[in-house]
Amino acid sequence: MEELVLRAQQGDRQLREQLLQEYQPFIVKIASQTVGRFLNWGVDEELNIALTAFDEAILRFQQKKGTPFLPFAALVIRSRLLDWLRAEQRHQHLSLDIENEQEEDFSPAELQLSLAQYQARSLAEERGLELALLEEKLRPFAISFNDLVDSAPRHRDTKQALVKAARYLAQNQSLFQQLLEKKTVPAKQLAEVSGVSLKTLEKGRKYLIAVALILHDATEFVHLIYYLKPLLQLEEREQE
Repeated sequence: MEELVLRAQQGDRQLREQLLQEYQPFIVKIASQTVGRFLNWGVDEELNIALTAFDEAILRFQQKKGTPFLPFAALVIRSRLLDWLRAEQRHQHLSLDIENEQEEDFSPAELQLSLAQYQARSLAEERGLELALLEEKLRPFAISFNDLVDSAPRHRDTKQALVKAARYLAQNQSLFQQLLEKKTVPAKQLAEVSGVSLKTLEKGRKYLIAVALILHDATEFVHLIYYLKPLLQLEEREQE
């Protein structure tokens, strides 16, 4: 994702438009969470503000700062929406603990602090929502978070191999459909296409399934993806 954004920054207009189009569900999600109600394209002005903010995030993103693009874009969207909502005097959709009639009593620094606190709470809530969503997706496989903790591979090489296999599983529609329908990993086929041993796949089955579910629905798990990023980058470098 970060590489695509950098290409868009360098003048690839078609790619930039493609990102704006493909990430509209993400934009709707963040904007709806910010205002506290579901928004619809062509109806709610908030989505136009959010779309413009996402485009701004593409232009402003700096990979060297270490923050993944999607969490950064979410912060820009929230910030721009909050600014717009203040101007429109529509604070009833927010949880900033600032009453309309009292806003004039706050200094710019105090307002900035309130915004930062709100953003921190929102990030914590989003992480919680992602964990709840993952827990729901794992339930049909009879996998709990305790199972993941107990079965998570201890060695980095094993983790890297399972993340590699999970990427293949998430990106191969046929294999992923088998996973969803049969509630089990198509281990033999996955071993053939990924090059990861059958023994490693079977031993790390629970971790493999969890990572594949996260990678398959990456726009729903922007924070959990962040924790997998070092292993994903390492695998990409080895493929090169």
